[in-house]
Amino acid sequence: MPKRKSAKGFADDIGRDLKSQVEAQYGQLVRETINDLVKGTVNGRPISPVLTGFFASSWKASTTGPVDQSDFRSKYSPWNKIKTVVVNGKTVLAPGNRSVQKVRHYVPKRIRLSDTVYIGNTAEYSVFALESPKRNIVPYILGAEGLNAKIDRIFSDKNKPTAKYGVISDFSSGADYDREVTYVSKL
Repeated sequence: MPKRKSAKGFADDIGRDLKSQVEAQYGQLVRETINDLVKGTVNGRPISPVLTGFFASSWKASTTGPVDQSDFRSKYSPWNKIKTVVVNGKTVLAPGNRSVQKVRHYVPKRIRLSDTVYIGNTAEYSVFALESPKRNIVPYILGAEGLNAKIDRIFSDKNKPTAKYGVISDFSSGADYDREVTYVSKL
């Protein structure tokens, strides 16, 4: 005859199961968000601006703090082999070249409920790419088919994370601009 559990034991089991389920959903949200930023579209246009694909491929999820913008395209294959030219004052791909978009940074399989996840871009020129008229990051975050809708789809109950969006000023370069950072706070 199976051993009966106490009410506390039963409640503890439910709590562990619920925590495990919500942590899996949290990890799914982070992975899908990175994939969207790399290859996704909103309103039929790429979410991230794309020329060589390096910026779009440089989104990273971090649980240790904001992401540093320190990666130079010239140091990473295949992007360092992609040639660009200036035509009528506009930088475009050189003939015979095409962009490459793929996830460059490992997204942790397990993200704990206690983790704050910071999503940022590691490309050293990310502040300039975020100013590009080709960017669709804000419509992705706030739009009907964007991040908030993804949160509603993945978290179908009251255990939804709080999404916060902000900027971190970058005065180290002497430039007068803000660096856009998106992160999802603790549940």
